[in-house]
Amino acid sequence: ELHSWISNNVKISQRSTSMLDIAEEASNDPKLKAFLLNILAVADFNIIDFRIVQQNLMSPDLEKRIHEEYPEDAANILKEFSKKSKTLIFTHKKGDSVFDIDYSLESSGTSEYFRLCRMLYNLLNEDLVIIEDEIEDSLHYDLLIHFLETFLQSNVKSQLIFTTHSQMILNEDWLIRRDMIWMTEKDRDNTDQIIKDMVIEICNK
Repeated sequence: ELHSWISNNVKISQRSTSMLDIAEEASNDPKLKAFLLNILAVADFNIIDFRIVQQNLMSPDLEKRIHEEYPEDAANILKEFSKKSKTLIFTHKKGDSVFDIDYSLESSGTSEYFRLCRMLYNLLNEDLVIIEDEIEDSLHYDLLIHFLETFLQSNVKSQLIFTTHSQMILNEDWLIRRDMIWMTEKDRDNTDQIIKDMVIEICNK
């Protein structure tokens, strides 16, 4: 039973999950999409909507040629073309101006926060333990704090275990309990040692 729970509920966060994959999922789940838009709005991204747009990259002549030259694999090849023909458009609003931006032109911080918001949705709606490496990667510090604050104030059963190189987070007394922090230090032989006593000393300075 314990093994089954761990297999089903302990997850390692996947950075390979693309914005397009998340948006496609949200397009079929109104609750998820509303959650993502709300979190992005609170974080002040000026994003009011996002949508999947089909791009027609397949001309009739090219499709005919694929069928002629690769008759056995034509269906799979056309399927791959179909996947690559989709793009994600974010609609921004700033003042009275409303404009669209292709997701490929969004900042790495927006992309990363979009992924974290999807992870947050799972944390708030399921009983999970999610492991995230270098959670601050590509994120402005204020966004990192906003994400952690939203999770900790939600009063859910899920747990988030993460690593970070951000020392500033040690100063967030309202956010981090001292018994939640463990530090690692490399020995001369390049072996990581987990240290807890040092945390109390550093944080109390």
